[in-house]
Amino acid sequence: MLLLFSLKVKYPENIILLRGGHEDRQINKHMGFGDECALKLKENIDDQYSFFSRVNKLFDKLPIAAIL
Repeated sequence: MLLLFSLKVKYPENIILLRGGHEDRQINKHMGFGDECALKLKENIDDQYSFFSRVNKLFDKLPIAAIL
C-alpha cells in the first residue's frame, strides 16, 4: 500500500488507485484483515484510531470506478 501511495504522489497523472471488492470494511474484516491487525498489532480493531480503522477510512475515500 505504501508503495502504491508513494507512486501516486510521485506520478499523480500516471497512477490511478481504485477501490476493489476487498476494500470494504465488512469484507476485509471477514476475510481476515481485522484478525491479522488484532493479532500482529495487538489492537482493538473497533477503536477509531486503530490501524484497521484508519486503513478502512482511507479505502472509503478511494473511487470505485474510473472512466478511461
